[in-house]
Amino acid sequence: MFVFTLTHQELWLDTLSLTDSLDSRLNTFQNQLQAPPDPDMLDVLAYNELATELYRLLLEKPLSNLPADIQSLVIVPDGKLAQLNFGTLVKPGPSNETVSRFSQLPYVIKDYDLHYAASANLWVESIKQTSEANNHARYAFGGFAPAYDSLPGKEERWPDMLASLVRAGEVQLPGAEKEVQEIAEIMDGDAWLGAEATASRFREKAPEYSVVQLTMHALLDDQESLNSCLVFSPSTETRTERDTTGSNNSKTDYLLYASDIYSMQLPNRMAVLSACNTGRGQIKKGEGVMSLSRAFMYAGCPTQTISLWNVSDLASSTIMVQFYEYLADGLSVDASLRNAQLHYLNNSGHPVYSHPYYWASFITIGDSSPIAFRESRAITVIAFGLGLLLVMGIGIVLYKKQMKK
Repeated sequence: MFVFTLTHQELWLDTLSLTDSLDSRLNTFQNQLQAPPDPDMLDVLAYNELATELYRLLLEKPLSNLPADIQSLVIVPDGKLAQLNFGTLVKPGPSNETVSRFSQLPYVIKDYDLHYAASANLWVESIKQTSEANNHARYAFGGFAPAYDSLPGKEERWPDMLASLVRAGEVQLPGAEKEVQEIAEIMDGDAWLGAEATASRFREKAPEYSVVQLTMHALLDDQESLNSCLVFSPSTETRTERDTTGSNNSKTDYLLYASDIYSMQLPNRMAVLSACNTGRGQIKKGEGVMSLSRAFMYAGCPTQTISLWNVSDLASSTIMVQFYEYLADGLSVDASLRNAQLHYLNNSGHPVYSHPYYWASFITIGDSSPIAFRESRAITVIAFGLGLLLVMGIGIVLYKKQMKK
């Protein structure tokens, strides 16, 4: 495998050996990241050993080329590496062998802001799309957090993964509405919650916002990527529908498929897909990961914040709210996400919650520059009101002068 390392001034080319051993280690590491850790079996040293070994294999040589003052990395991965959060790798060090908590490890994310691109061309294109997205948006933020207490029809008529969530009692997302509501308050934006968070409303309203936040379930089809979908609230018509035939032909307008997104125009500055596995999908040679994120990119959105595995509802809500706090302060997208993740890591409390499973699922793809948010509705209303008063005042003065004549 060839590794190109670029700065504004220099280019380096390195080669890495792709062996079955590397592939096996990568699979083992991914499995460790994607499964909730057992609180009674937290093996920090075993994680450190594997994460350090992968750092040596994948990053040590390329990073050694870079000047010491580099603080941000754009990673353009290939194949399976496109589903790895490089920030979870660990830099070698003598003190690694003595740590007792995951939060004490020297993760790559502690040294660098990280964002990703499907290809160098797409990264450049995302930067070009940013100015167009800024020109389209009317408002800063629109968030969507559905409720799933009124899913229609019989269980056998649902997609298999949705049915399994219902059976496991995991279909409701207790933190979703609170997350979107808090972010809407930070951004002085709109929150579409519960029954209002329908796919039809998203189609109608999403293009108005600089940033859209989708806090909901996502269903991944890793065999046919166009069938991956986001799960919104059922519309009124779907909720009241009664199918007495037992057929599988009921409406599913609460599902927004990747195929639907590809056909939409979404000139948002950023889409935050705060759902499970929104960055995963079928890997196609020469094209990358066919994920829900790719659909948003194709629809015109230059930046996506996505997840690489099933996210913890509580942890993701905490990280997302902090993420927007940093964005509102003017930080870049990658710096905002990094700071939010490190804030969670450093304040995680119980040792189990400092495991990367809880804080490292989200990554940023595309243009990571700071977002120039449109003014809030409140500022727009105030400006309009002041303008109206000014016009009225001028009109009164002119009227009085006319009367004196």
